[in-house]
Amino acid sequence: MNLGSTYLALRSHHLAAAAGAEWAVLLPHNKDDLYGAASLVSRCVALSGPGEGDRYARQALATLHRAIDAGYRDVLHLTHDTDLEPIRSCPEFTRARGRPDRHL
Repeated sequence: MNLGSTYLALRSHHLAAAAGAEWAVLLPHNKDDLYGAASLVSRCVALSGPGEGDRYARQALATLHRAIDAGYRDVLHLTHDTDLEPIRSCPEFTRARGRPDRHL
């Protein structure tokens, strides 16, 4: 379990989202770490209110796009990962999910 997951277990979405943002900053070119950071921030959406949830969703989607830009290509995992469920209904998620298909 990483620090972000610990914050989620404590229902501290502010700290979990900050940990996800920091994770993405520390490893800005690692596709798997960027995907992990996007997943972490996505999980914050469900724990927060509408305004914060929208901000977390945008942050998660932007980080997910960075993961794809860095080479993330596991479309099956992207499609079925329950950590991404809170952002799955966003139109931007559908666009992100379609991007790896072009590169496989």
